[in-house]
Amino acid sequence: ALGTQTTPSNQVLLGLALFLTILIMQPVGVQIYEQAWAPLEKNQITLAEAFDRGAKPLETFLLRFARDKDIRLFLEISHTPATRTPADLDLKILIPAYILSELKAGFQIGGNYHLHPFGQFQDG
Repeated sequence: ALGTQTTPSNQVLLGLALFLTILIMQPVGVQIYEQAWAPLEKNQITLAEAFDRGAKPLETFLLRFARDKDIRLFLEISHTPATRTPADLDLKILIPAYILSELKAGFQIGGNYHLHPFGQFQDG
């Protein structure tokens, strides 16, 4: 939809993606630090307990944005029985489901820009 002369370089796109990722994931990172890393550093919890505590905020974030259809797909692929509640899902299911959901959303947005001329998005 856009000519290659008008698009930013890969370095600029990578930098933008990195900073947007940091911006979006910052609250999750703070929760992981406060609930898992800080107590582990003070030897108040074990490494296994820190992993469990740190996984919870990440699981909550991933579950919020992963599509149910993609979660079901990875449950089926991995031959994992469905859980009683979404909160019981394992990271090995949530991470690929989230990635697939985000890729689908990106392709859908890109497809919309490609199929609709930019003039149609203007107000008025």
